[in-house]
Amino acid sequence: MVLGTYGTQGDFSWQRSSITALPEAHVGLERWGEHCPGIYHRSVFVDWRDYDGNYGFEQVNY
Repeated sequence: MVLGTYGTQGDFSWQRSSITALPEAHVGLERWGEHCPGIYHRSVFVDWRDYDGNYGFEQVNY
């Protein structure tokens, strides 16, 4: 798995990662490793906590 991340100043980087790095709210890889050698899934996932600590996220699959 390859994970792209943005820093606080908008700098972007790619890094090898694992499925465990994804937030629980992410959907699309639930069957990872069941009956096939791999699953192709591509999405943009952004999550945040607001000033009061409330969790929010958006996911766009493409």
